[in-house]
Amino acid sequence: MLEYGSLSFGIRNDAGKEVRTQEPEPREDNPLGLAKEPRQALDAPVEPFETIAVPLDGSPLSKDALAFALAISKRTNARLILIRACLTIAALYRGNASAIRIAAARQRAEMKEAETDLKVLAEGLRGIGARVEGHAYEGAAAAVILEQTAALGADLIVMSTHGRAGAVRLLLGSVADEVLRHAIVPICLVPSGSRPWPEDLVRRVLVPLDGSRLAEEILIPALRLADSFHAEIILVRVEEPTGESGARDEGPYLDQVAGMMRLQGRTVRTRVLKGPLASSASSIMRAAEEEEADVVAMATHGRGGLARLLMGSVAAAMLQQSRTPMLIARPSAMQ
Repeated sequence: MLEYGSLSFGIRNDAGKEVRTQEPEPREDNPLGLAKEPRQALDAPVEPFETIAVPLDGSPLSKDALAFALAISKRTNARLILIRACLTIAALYRGNASAIRIAAARQRAEMKEAETDLKVLAEGLRGIGARVEGHAYEGAAAAVILEQTAALGADLIVMSTHGRAGAVRLLLGSVADEVLRHAIVPICLVPSGSRPWPEDLVRRVLVPLDGSRLAEEILIPALRLADSFHAEIILVRVEEPTGESGARDEGPYLDQVAGMMRLQGRTVRTRVLKGPLASSASSIMRAAEEEEADVVAMATHGRGGLARLLMGSVAAAMLQQSRTPMLIARPSAMQ
């Protein structure tokens, strides 16, 4: 069933007024609010994704993500939720009755078009066996995506990094950026021009780590995806030379993490990437190409700590330049 209704989220409402979300209170036994060490669950089975939210805006580029979401759904029998937001514009014309009427009529037409598009798309997907529903709402796109992801119980968001706004700005303009800043579930970002996974299979998942617990919070989401496809996991870490002593030995750290994953019969490889940390993005992208990785999975924070939203310049650079889908998770300390 298609549903719609006015809504808001803790970012900005339709009138442009900022609404702040409440920050989580630190737990007494965990002052920073961090999750328990991610490694604790690496030697145990993980549950597959069950409900996947797919934001759409009516553009062909925004639908690029749908093929990837459908591939995951086929392997896990996950429910697909198609979400379409129609921005309320009548509120912008307060005091001008004629402009309000015109804007309201335009709004109704856009909502009708969105509902029709979602209905046709959902019926087509059901015809190939997918469990799918479509929802059209009035409201700002990021607010709609975030609120409905929570309300409908989605545990993964799959979205394109460029849509109606074009490729001039990173990540669907401000929409995906806002979703990245506030989402409490992992996000699979599909760059425009990404090639579909061969035969809808994820064969290799590349996971960059930097030794921090924050970076390790991507490990469970990465396993949830990889285990569904019995995909190989490739753990990588950039190794930077340190003076005359040469490069640090980063291998044991990766081997320790890989060893725990292998206890569940997973295929895991490790690889140390030589080069300066400042060029980490280039090193990781090159490794992803060499390994023919189908997904690069990383946390939005790493060794740089909580000062920046993205993991230094690494995630930002990869999102701008990579053609490989990226599975991104925001550490629990920032939720």
